[in-house]
Amino acid sequence: GEIVFQLGIPGEPLIPGISDLRGLTTVRETCAVIEHSKLLLSVSTFIEIVSDHYKTPAIILYGYLSPDITGWPNNYNMTAGVDCSPCWEREPCKHKKCMDKITVDMVMEKIGELLKW
Repeated sequence: GEIVFQLGIPGEPLIPGISDLRGLTTVRETCAVIEHSKLLLSVSTFIEIVSDHYKTPAIILYGYLSPDITGWPNNYNMTAGVDCSPCWEREPCKHKKCMDKITVDMVMEKIGELLKW
């Protein structure tokens, strides 16, 4: 079976059933995990650049940023297409509809396409 890792910082919510690497990897180790992965799922951060560099397929979720400005060509940049996005506000807005409208089903469908499920 496949092993699913969660990278990130300590204190971020852990996704149940996933191998926890939050806060346990250096930048170099994080890059190595991404290099050898079949897929990356992330919000827009530096690791989308890493996935583009290694040609690791990636689904990048966009809310307050614009993939037209910060997206990378080898990544699938997913947006909800709401009228207030991109707002460029780092602090989450009160309604967060830009992220809430990206559903689990939408993400799972794209994962299936990219991994050829």
